[in-house]
Amino acid sequence: MDNHQIIFGDWFPEGTSFDEKRLTISIPLTNEDGDTEILTFQCGYAVCHLCGGRGYTVAIDDDDDDGIDFPVDEDHHSYNASCSCCRGQRVIPEISRPKNQDTELAAKLQKLDNWIKSEEDFRLIQLEEDDG
Repeated sequence: MDNHQIIFGDWFPEGTSFDEKRLTISIPLTNEDGDTEILTFQCGYAVCHLCGGRGYTVAIDDDDDDGIDFPVDEDHHSYNASCSCCRGQRVIPEISRPKNQDTELAAKLQKLDNWIKSEEDFRLIQLEEDDG
Protein backbone atom coordinates (compact mmCIF):
# COMPACT_ATOMS: atom_id res chain seq x y z
CA MET A 1 0.00 0.00 0.00
CA ASP A 2 1.25 3.49 -0.85
CA ASN A 3 1.94 6.23 1.65
CA HIS A 4 0.55 9.61 0.71
CA GLN A 5 1.31 13.20 1.55
CA ILE A 6 -1.34 15.87 1.40
CA ILE A 7 -0.02 18.71 -0.70
CA PHE A 8 -2.84 21.05 -1.55
CA GLY A 9 -3.54 23.71 0.96
CA ASP A 10 -3.22 27.40 1.31
CA TRP A 11 0.50 27.80 0.72
CA PHE A 12 1.83 25.79 -2.20
CA PRO A 13 3.60 27.81 -4.89
CA GLU A 14 1.69 29.79 -7.45
CA GLY A 15 1.38 27.73 -10.59
CA THR A 16 0.79 24.41 -8.80
CA SER A 17 -1.68 22.46 -10.92
CA PHE A 18 -3.66 19.25 -10.62
CA ASP A 19 -4.69 17.10 -13.60
CA GLU A 20 -7.83 15.19 -12.57
CA LYS A 21 -7.77 12.88 -15.60
CA ARG A 22 -4.16 11.76 -15.17
CA LEU A 23 -4.18 12.09 -11.36
CA THR A 24 -0.96 14.06 -11.41
CA ILE A 25 0.11 17.24 -9.67
CA SER A 26 2.76 19.61 -11.01
CA ILE A 27 4.60 21.88 -8.60
CA PRO A 28 6.95 24.64 -9.79
CA LEU A 29 9.86 24.99 -7.35
CA THR A 30 12.37 27.82 -7.62
CA ASN A 31 15.89 27.24 -6.32
CA GLU A 32 18.34 29.74 -4.79
CA ASP A 33 19.64 30.67 -8.26
CA GLY A 34 16.14 31.67 -9.40
CA ASP A 35 15.76 28.69 -11.74
CA THR A 36 12.33 27.04 -11.73
CA GLU A 37 11.88 23.30 -12.05
CA ILE A 38 8.44 21.74 -12.43
CA LEU A 39 8.12 18.51 -10.47
CA THR A 40 5.24 16.21 -11.46
CA PHE A 41 3.95 13.47 -9.15
CA GLN A 42 1.28 10.76 -9.25
CA CYS A 43 -1.39 11.38 -6.65
CA GLY A 44 -4.66 10.25 -5.16
CA TYR A 45 -7.24 11.90 -2.93
CA ALA A 46 -7.54 12.47 0.81
CA VAL A 47 -10.34 13.85 2.93
CA CYS A 48 -9.71 17.57 3.42
CA HIS A 49 -7.91 18.16 6.70
CA LEU A 50 -9.36 21.64 7.16
CA CYS A 51 -13.09 20.94 6.86
CA GLY A 52 -13.01 17.22 7.69
CA GLY A 53 -14.71 16.36 4.40
CA ARG A 54 -17.73 18.63 4.90
CA GLY A 55 -16.77 21.02 2.09
CA TYR A 56 -17.42 24.06 4.25
CA THR A 57 -16.19 25.72 7.39
CA VAL A 58 -18.11 27.79 9.90
CA ALA A 59 -17.25 31.48 9.97
CA ILE A 60 -18.39 34.20 12.36
CA ASP A 61 -20.83 36.70 10.89
CA ASP A 62 -19.63 40.14 12.02
CA ASP A 63 -21.85 42.10 9.67
CA ASP A 64 -25.50 41.18 9.13
CA ASP A 65 -25.72 43.10 5.84
CA ASP A 66 -22.71 41.65 4.04
CA GLY A 67 -24.71 39.97 1.28
CA ILE A 68 -23.59 36.45 2.12
CA ASP A 69 -26.24 33.93 1.17
CA PHE A 70 -25.11 30.86 3.16
CA PRO A 71 -27.11 28.86 5.71
CA VAL A 72 -26.99 30.93 8.89
CA ASP A 73 -27.20 29.82 12.50
CA GLU A 74 -29.09 32.81 13.94
CA ASP A 75 -28.35 31.85 17.56
CA HIS A 76 -24.59 31.84 17.11
CA HIS A 77 -24.19 34.49 14.35
CA SER A 78 -22.22 32.15 12.12
CA TYR A 79 -22.54 30.91 8.55
CA ASN A 80 -21.16 28.08 6.44
CA ALA A 81 -18.48 29.23 4.00
CA SER A 82 -16.93 27.08 1.28
CA CYS A 83 -13.70 25.53 2.57
CA SER A 84 -10.64 27.53 1.53
CA CYS A 85 -8.51 24.39 1.24
CA CYS A 86 -10.66 22.00 -0.84
CA ARG A 87 -12.87 24.76 -2.29
CA GLY A 88 -15.98 22.80 -1.36
CA GLN A 89 -14.87 19.54 -3.01
CA ARG A 90 -14.46 17.68 0.35
CA VAL A 91 -11.25 15.98 -0.83
CA ILE A 92 -7.82 17.25 -1.85
CA PRO A 93 -5.07 15.78 -4.02
CA GLU A 94 -2.24 14.01 -2.22
CA ILE A 95 1.12 12.85 -3.51
CA SER A 96 1.65 9.09 -3.71
CA ARG A 97 4.80 7.93 -1.96
CA PRO A 98 5.27 4.27 -2.89
CA LYS A 99 7.53 2.22 -0.62
CA ASN A 100 9.56 1.02 -3.62
CA GLN A 101 10.69 4.26 -5.24
CA ASP A 102 12.97 4.50 -8.23
CA THR A 103 15.95 6.87 -8.02
CA GLU A 104 14.29 9.64 -10.06
CA LEU A 105 11.14 9.68 -7.90
CA ALA A 106 13.19 9.59 -4.69
CA ALA A 107 15.21 12.60 -5.88
CA LYS A 108 12.04 14.55 -6.80
CA LEU A 109 10.44 13.74 -3.44
CA GLN A 110 13.60 14.87 -1.65
CA LYS A 111 13.51 18.22 -3.52
CA LEU A 112 9.86 18.63 -2.53
CA ASP A 113 10.58 17.72 1.10
CA ASN A 114 13.43 20.23 1.21
CA TRP A 115 11.17 22.94 -0.20
CA ILE A 116 8.42 22.13 2.32
CA LYS A 117 10.92 22.27 5.19
CA SER A 118 12.33 25.62 4.07
CA GLU A 119 8.80 27.02 3.60
CA GLU A 120 7.78 25.85 7.08
CA ASP A 121 10.92 27.39 8.59
CA PHE A 122 10.25 30.67 6.76
CA ARG A 123 6.65 30.78 8.02
CA LEU A 124 7.77 30.07 11.59
CA ILE A 125 10.23 32.97 11.41
CA GLN A 126 7.45 35.22 10.09
CA LEU A 127 5.17 34.22 12.96
CA GLU A 128 7.90 34.87 15.52
CA GLU A 129 8.56 38.31 14.01
CA ASP A 130 4.84 39.13 14.01
CA ASP A 131 4.55 38.08 17.68
CA GLY A 132 7.72 39.90 18.75
